[in-house]
Amino acid sequence: MIVYHYTSIDTLEKIFSSYSAETNSINLRGTHCNFLNDGTESVLGAQLLPNYIIEIEKELQIAPNWKLEPAFFNEKYLQSLVDRIKKYDDTKEQTSKFVTSFSKERDNLVMWSMYGNKGNGIALGFDAEMLTRCLAGRKYVWTVEAEECTYFTNEELKGICDKNSSIYVYAKNLYEGMIYEKVKKSLFELTDKSLNQQERWNKVMDTIVMNLITHVSMFCKLDMWKNEQEYRLVMDNFTRGVLYYKNANNVYVPYINVPVLLASLKEIVIGPTCGRNAHGMINSLFYQRELDPKTVAIEHSSCPLQ
Repeated sequence: MIVYHYTSIDTLEKIFSSYSAETNSINLRGTHCNFLNDGTESVLGAQLLPNYIIEIEKELQIAPNWKLEPAFFNEKYLQSLVDRIKKYDDTKEQTSKFVTSFSKERDNLVMWSMYGNKGNGIALGFDAEMLTRCLAGRKYVWTVEAEECTYFTNEELKGICDKNSSIYVYAKNLYEGMIYEKVKKSLFELTDKSLNQQERWNKVMDTIVMNLITHVSMFCKLDMWKNEQEYRLVMDNFTRGVLYYKNANNVYVPYINVPVLLASLKEIVIGPTCGRNAHGMINSLFYQRELDPKTVAIEHSSCPLQ
């Protein structure tokens, strides 16, 4: 599957300037999850999961002592987890989630308008299966996940539980994977061994609830965004590897460099309002680094954006 990263021509030049002949990779940008366009995204899981947890645990026949339902209906406890997720403290050694976004849409009018410099940018088409090959095990990067976003309706957000809905199926499968016995034992081994056994298991439960909230938040979105057909690369990254850029509101936004194999770049789509010489400029970026532009298909948008 090819997924597309819409951006500007200026950003394309920066991406190519990051090329490393040693690793044959280029850098994309992964933005901290609390600084995405929609600031509510990082905690959507806390709003969605209580609507489904009772039915999910009933269907999976979860033992009473392992049910997460009490946690999701304890407002004080849930709010404390949300506060932890939303807090970003760069004075402490911690891990945070960083996101790089793509779209399954190759030549989409809305995507050009919102993310492709109003049509005057480009869309970089990457082989989705190759995107994570440079990342796993890299310095500072802890985990890497890549998948398509699942979209849900306002009714599902308000608490109407439809067991046939995509969000229910997604949440159930995610829950089932996280309570797998080997996963629980692995999490138990990572807890503070100075605590007693019950305290350690309580920490495991905290971790599972937190992971459910953050994972659903990262890969689930309201269906008002469905036309974006988003595919996300989500990375847990240690504080030490974080960089910053200043956005239009003069806010310093934390981000990480996300190295992807140049070979994963399969196509470059030139925006509908780009100048006639954009094709030659893109070729020159390859030549400057002694690369063969014929390895990537360079096409022009067919969108009627004027």
